[in-house]
Amino acid sequence: MPALANYRVCDAIYLTCTSSPHSVHHMNRLFYLFSLLWCGLFCSGLQAATIEGLYEAEVPVERQTDRERDRVLPLAFQQVLIKVVGQHQLDPDVVKRLSRNASRFTQQFRFQENPEWREYQDSLIVVPSLGWTSSKQTVDLESEQQAPVVPPAPYLLWVRFDESMVNQALMAESLPIWGKERPAMLLWLAIEQQSERAILGGDFSLELQAQIKALSQQRGIPLWLPLLDLEDQQKVSVGDLRGGFEAPILDASKRYRPDRVAVGRLQQINEAVWRVQWQLLGGGDEAISAIHRDSSGLVVGLDEGLNLLLDQLGARFAQHLNVDQKNKVVLRIHGVTDLAAYARVSEYLLGLDLVKRLHIKEVSKGLLLVELEALGDVGAVERLLALGRQLQPVIYDSEAFERKDELHYQLRP
Repeated sequence: MPALANYRVCDAIYLTCTSSPHSVHHMNRLFYLFSLLWCGLFCSGLQAATIEGLYEAEVPVERQTDRERDRVLPLAFQQVLIKVVGQHQLDPDVVKRLSRNASRFTQQFRFQENPEWREYQDSLIVVPSLGWTSSKQTVDLESEQQAPVVPPAPYLLWVRFDESMVNQALMAESLPIWGKERPAMLLWLAIEQQSERAILGGDFSLELQAQIKALSQQRGIPLWLPLLDLEDQQKVSVGDLRGGFEAPILDASKRYRPDRVAVGRLQQINEAVWRVQWQLLGGGDEAISAIHRDSSGLVVGLDEGLNLLLDQLGARFAQHLNVDQKNKVVLRIHGVTDLAAYARVSEYLLGLDLVKRLHIKEVSKGLLLVELEALGDVGAVERLLALGRQLQPVIYDSEAFERKDELHYQLRP
């Protein structure tokens, strides 16, 4: 489908590529880099990730001054709030109250050059007949017509906020905290414009793929797209996505080993409206409802729909913590046969955000019985362990073999 693949809707996503050799070379290079990226990421499949940098943020600045730093620190802190709380829209009064004290939470900061500024500078060319200097990415050299462009800021302010202090402030405001263990989500998205249909992924619309990558970073949640190689194309069609047929979609998703699979549909209703739908497949997230809404454009629809879906995911996993709370959760873990396995389990459990302390109750014949002091209840611990790749839940055929006050697991190889 050449029209949609070249993106007739590119006006909505500010595609600036023209027929100039510079732009073609630029897009070819982008495609090559993306291909390498996808291949490297998917060779071993998706896994729940321990996300680093949740308490860090970058904000564009014009100057490397204390005044500029103080001006944008609240903006950087708001980025961290979105990632840690797990919601993209928070109470404005709470955000304002916390952000005004952003400097108090600051642990480290530094100024650095903005890579986008360097790219912009490298792309500047002189158009003699027009008498100006312009970016070759925003001017059609054949027609000598310049597209409006706002140059990026020359610098970035990188900030790291103190995790403990931020969490204490969130708890004081009765806000939830989403820890570092987060599910990797595979996105199958059908895009429909008039009679043309395509699945997002592979080499189709690197601009929209870049938007999803940016949203993944903003929310601190791994979001991935399928390779759309021959194997995927043989298993899944746009019709499967439109109809929400779970079997072929889940079958095609197995190779990526995601924690969650989401199916979306972006459909152009008319010139001004795009309809967006998202739903999770596979069960286990009954509290997360499907997303249906109309948006003012393709880019807006993609952003709004995914943010609403991720908000629900955040509401499921983020916990209202209390440092004085002492929930006792007992784990019976099979397959702990040597010191290396024991050390691996202990290190894993103590690294979880919800776990305050770990007490060994019994070690015998490959069995490890531990009691956790947790900041969340049994359900919260169970959901958190389900995101990891270390422990496999043990399901008993008869309730007689299962203690109701314990969680049973098998250590994975």
